[in-house]
Amino acid sequence: MTIIIKFSLLALFLALMNKETLQQQCTYNNLKFIQASTGAKVNGKPEWKVTVKNDCICTQSNIRLSCSGFQTVKLIDPSILTVEKDTCLLLKNDRIYGFREFSFTYAWDTQFPFKAVSSYISCS
Repeated sequence: MTIIIKFSLLALFLALMNKETLQQQCTYNNLKFIQASTGAKVNGKPEWKVTVKNDCICTQSNIRLSCSGFQTVKLIDPSILTVEKDTCLLLKNDRIYGFREFSFTYAWDTQFPFKAVSSYISCS
């Protein structure tokens, strides 16, 4: 019986250590931004599709992007992208799970170089 208890405690300890290690390995730098033209025009401006891919096993939320100079003529739902001066909040009240992706569109003359500057990491 004590062997089972010791084994269970060891397994729990290893699981907790693995979770902490994963959280330390995952950062906002694991968020990859891929952009492509949709071919559509909005008010004469080309539309761009942004795909944000989380290349980490952990979930990322409260994602902040560098948005200094970002412009669009296409309305973006504030729950998807909220511009706050030089930063943007991506997916307000939502998250990108590990190895998943999320897309949104905007319209402007040129692509904007989105880059994550912070996020909250959570591993289960």
